[in-house]
Amino acid sequence: MTITLSGDLSSLAAWYAAIIATLALLVQIVQHIINERVRVKVMYGVNYVLSTNPSQKLVRIDILNIGRRPVTISAVSAFPKERTDKIIVLPESLDPLELLEGKSKSYYFPQEDGLLDKVDCFIVNDMIGKSFKVKYRGDHRDQKVRGMHS
Repeated sequence: MTITLSGDLSSLAAWYAAIIATLALLVQIVQHIINERVRVKVMYGVNYVLSTNPSQKLVRIDILNIGRRPVTISAVSAFPKERTDKIIVLPESLDPLELLEGKSKSYYFPQEDGLLDKVDCFIVNDMIGKSFKVKYRGDHRDQKVRGMHS
C-alpha cells in the first residue's frame, strides 16, 4: 500500500478550509444577531429643579438608544413595590417618539414623595412591546441633586 503525500495534503487542506469557512459564517451570523437587536439604556435622577420653577422638584428619566436600530418609545411607567398594586402611570403623557442610533430623550415628571415611596422600578416600553427598566433606589432622595442611575 502506497500513500501519496500530495493527495493526503490536498484532502486535509480542503477539510481545513471547509471547517474555517463554516466557523467564519457562524461568527458572522452571531455578530449580526447581536448588533441588530434593539438596545435601550434607561437612567433616572431625582431632585432636579428647572430654572423656570425652582420650587418644584422633578424626577428625570433618560432614554438612550445604544443599539444600531431605531426604536420607537411608546410609554414610560413605574412598577410598584407591592405586587398587588397595578402599574403606576406617570403624569405627563409621552407621545410616541423615535430614537435613532445614539440619540436620547429626557422625560420629566413632578417628584411626589408618595409616588416615589411606591416605586420599585421605572419601565420604558417600545412599540413592539419590549420593556426596558431601571431599578429605583430610594436611599438618595434626601440629597439636594442626584445624578443619573442606571
